[in-house]
Amino acid sequence: MNKFISTVVLTSICAFAFAANDKKIELGKYEGLKYSANDVPAAVEAGAKPKNIILLIGDGMGSGAFNATSLYIHGENGKLFMEQLPVKGMLKTRSLNSGVTDSAAAATAMATGNKVNNSNIGGRTVKSEEGTNFVPLKSYATLSNEKGKAIAIITSDSIAGATPSAFFAHKPSRHDFGGILTDLMDCKFDVVLGGNNTLKWLRNKDNAAVVAKIADTHVITEGMSEFEAAPADKKVIAHLDSKFLDKETSVAEFMNASIARVEKNPNGFFMMVECCYPDKGGHGNDPSKTVLGTIHMDIAVKAAVDFANKNKDTLVIVTADHETGSISASSRDDKEMTITYNSGSHSAANVPVYAFGPGAELFAGEIDNTVLAKNIASLLGVELEILK
Repeated sequence: MNKFISTVVLTSICAFAFAANDKKIELGKYEGLKYSANDVPAAVEAGAKPKNIILLIGDGMGSGAFNATSLYIHGENGKLFMEQLPVKGMLKTRSLNSGVTDSAAAATAMATGNKVNNSNIGGRTVKSEEGTNFVPLKSYATLSNEKGKAIAIITSDSIAGATPSAFFAHKPSRHDFGGILTDLMDCKFDVVLGGNNTLKWLRNKDNAAVVAKIADTHVITEGMSEFEAAPADKKVIAHLDSKFLDKETSVAEFMNASIARVEKNPNGFFMMVECCYPDKGGHGNDPSKTVLGTIHMDIAVKAAVDFANKNKDTLVIVTADHETGSISASSRDDKEMTITYNSGSHSAANVPVYAFGPGAELFAGEIDNTVLAKNIASLLGVELEILK
């Protein structure tokens, strides 16, 4: 039995071993995004190329999370703002060595256009008769930055988390925390923003020589006020307090603050925005995290679309790296809603893609996560290295 088949079989066995878990959440705990028909954007003419691209990734945010959150806020499925975007598709997520991807392989595929093994960050582990080698792969964010475009990589997770680090780091293992942050010191992105758990490493005297490499070009900030007050001529490595993320508008707020910094670049910008809460909700079978994380994304997508409506050269894409929790059903009464989780792990399910703006038509239908990367690279005018 080959590795791929055995992985799928093992995943199926694990799924059957997990009893369906019905979890309840009180109605009214979250307000969610309310919008009118006038807020829904119309399709733009096909064939245009964007100056700016905003890619929003809901970690683990599969169709079940969409349905549960729409039912929670609007009383029926399909009513989230992001579900109203004019271009709709589905993203295939498998990794090179498994039918069920992890976040590292998924993000690397979405950033570099290459399938890699689970745990690989920004490159691929390759085995040959001569031994095992790790082949680093540049993301379209790095390639665009080298050509003068502003780049912002922002997340509610750790900066060294699998999704953000795939855009700037190159390590065989997602668990190489110090190695990923060392790569960050060589990164010339304008904004890298995330949770505050990397501050201890950056302030550790043992890492002072590494951090000193960015002393003249970067500032390291803590909290939204410090980030917003950072000098305009400096690149920023920003950290947010975890309590800030309890706000429904938190992801939209730090995204808007980041846009304010990078939109000044005459060459335009690329921005990746990640919310980690849907994944936490799936793994923990926690309906509050599932719903709040999807609300985070819906509000952030609305803010991104508002920017795109004012700046007609901006493309907005929203998707997920994979599905988590195998969420299969949701129901509600007058007081509470029930979400059914069928696992506490990732699944092999395709995930939704929605897009608006110039180039959006490239993301319609069923596409692979590597195709998403290649399409973004093409729109940015850079060429990815694609391994055989």
